[in-house]
Amino acid sequence: MKDNELLRYSRHILLPQIDIEGQEKINNSKAVLIGLGGLGSVISMYLASSGIGRIVLIDHDEVEISNLQRQIIFQTKDIGKKKALVAQKFLQKLNPLVKIDTCIEKVQKCSTELIQDANVFIDASDNFETRFFLNELSLKNKIPLVSGAAVRFEGQISVFNLKPDSPCYHCLFDSSNFDLEDNCSTNGILSPLLGVIASMQVIETLKIIADFGTTLDGRLLLYDSQLVEWTTLKLKKDPDCNACKG
Repeated sequence: MKDNELLRYSRHILLPQIDIEGQEKINNSKAVLIGLGGLGSVISMYLASSGIGRIVLIDHDEVEISNLQRQIIFQTKDIGKKKALVAQKFLQKLNPLVKIDTCIEKVQKCSTELIQDANVFIDASDNFETRFFLNELSLKNKIPLVSGAAVRFEGQISVFNLKPDSPCYHCLFDSSNFDLEDNCSTNGILSPLLGVIASMQVIETLKIIADFGTTLDGRLLLYDSQLVEWTTLKLKKDPDCNACKG
């Protein structure tokens, strides 16, 4: 590790659970981030500042004025521009040592090269259709999935598919029981709540990559911002799950 890297990441390196070895794992890792909305905009900044070696940003949307209440990587001047391209430019300035790739299509249409060999998928999407697709992609490629979601005043975080006996997203959520368009566009969202959930997703990502601490594998962490209460639910692999039983 070069001197400028030692200085840039020194506060990570001072942590004995990370140290130089852990930071080198972070620097040599690849994370695929799906969604650059309220969660993804925060996640992307912490991924870059933490030194994730290669970050793939996937988002097909353009910046709209209603995004600016919570998607803090964007400015008024960015309205009408592709989110992924705006974020790429910002993050490259934030940390020129990391490589930023983009896909401005829906994740279903992105090239295989962009997602293969990733250390982790990070779900910051805002709809169940994409979340179920990412779960399938995670299972197929044997890449852990860090999942986060928030709406109104509540948020949740979990890690899926970390190990062969880990529950998958479909074990917890059955696609037949959900409104696939249920999101903050129709229900509203408290803007700083997204920063809380996004930060937790990055913490889980770094734990997976640098191999420290205990992840949320097999647990669902819920946060109620009105009551300021955290609740942890234990999750089990569903032996009858159509997504992961085979």
